[in-house]
Amino acid sequence: MTDRFIDSIIPFADMAFMLKTVLRLLAAALAGGVIGNNREHINRPAGIRTNILVCTGAALTVITSEFVCLKYAGTASIDPTRLGAQVISGIGFLGAGTILKEGFSVKGLTTAASLWTVSCVGLAFGSGFYGGGFAAAVMILITLRMARHIFMGKGETRCVAVKAASLDKAVPNISAVFRKTGITVISSEILVGKEGDEPELRYIVAIPKNSELFYYSVDKIKMSEGVTMVHVE
Repeated sequence: MTDRFIDSIIPFADMAFMLKTVLRLLAAALAGGVIGNNREHINRPAGIRTNILVCTGAALTVITSEFVCLKYAGTASIDPTRLGAQVISGIGFLGAGTILKEGFSVKGLTTAASLWTVSCVGLAFGSGFYGGGFAAAVMILITLRMARHIFMGKGETRCVAVKAASLDKAVPNISAVFRKTGITVISSEILVGKEGDEPELRYIVAIPKNSELFYYSVDKIKMSEGVTMVHVE
């Protein structure tokens, strides 16, 4: 519908195609940015920039396929879906880089899946399927933000990993921060690495409704005596 409207108001084919290209790329970048903002807000590896690049790149791939088909129409046999198919399979390499295996647990699968799905959203926008791309982007956001609460009925949890130069100083300081901010600690453990490595404290905490309070606690822990590094998983 959008493409037909553009064709009706712009008599020049090249100019109309360029306008449609810009609109499709903008739609893809916007969808990728919104989804990436959700991932970056909870400190996941693939954030705003990664999702924008993936979604925009996928959209450009489909647009390029359409351009090539139009340019060589009647002179060569071209499959317009071939480049897009390579995006779907090729994005797996990028997603694999976000997956980490620690012991018996695997982390990063949701991030990898969201990257793959974002690339499909980009393909939809790139082909001019605005309705499908928008609907998919909304469903992805609902899944990332609300699915756990809807289907599991549990509050969100996070793992706060802390490297400590001194356990005697770090542990009481961290406990004091959680106590003052009202963050509930579900479980905690101390991991001791090789000789000479700093021990790691891992806290599984419940995220309050006011998530800003959680990130305020993380910032306070970073400034605590005895703490050298803090990472939220």
